[in-house]
Amino acid sequence: MFLLCIKCQILFFFILFEFMIEFILLIVFFIYYSNLINMLNLLLLIPFVLSGVLLDIIIGSVFDSLAFFVKSNDFIIDLHSNIKHTYYRYPSIMFKGLVYKFSFFISVTYVGVFSTLLLFSHISYFLFFQIFLLLFLLNIIFSIILYFLWFFGLKKYEAFG
Repeated sequence: MFLLCIKCQILFFFILFEFMIEFILLIVFFIYYSNLINMLNLLLLIPFVLSGVLLDIIIGSVFDSLAFFVKSNDFIIDLHSNIKHTYYRYPSIMFKGLVYKFSFFISVTYVGVFSTLLLFSHISYFLFFQIFLLLFLLNIIFSIILYFLWFFGLKKYEAFG
């Protein structure tokens, strides 16, 4: 597991707590709109949203671990924050071309957009499982990237310049 520092552990528990609150709100929402939502769709959302949150943690760790290779990494963290903020403000469906394809690397696309589409049965199960497979592959790919960043970064790391 990639939770090596206290900051990462706190971030992980904060995101997990946030997910639990959102899941409780989702259940309340489901009870209120129970005639519109299929229970199977809600059960499919649980691993899907957890995988999306895991992707967010892994990609954030990838951006953070780039600090091994640069002296000042503030611009990298700001870039990651700005990209996430853009996709949080605007749904990825409204983008076209390369910007839309890039949204598949941002976890809010999975946690927000595709989850809502599945919840209200606006996408087929076949498309959902293709997207879930893509999410699973992205988690594996970024985990491997993170592993190699730490592997080579710790060899190159100098604490005091």
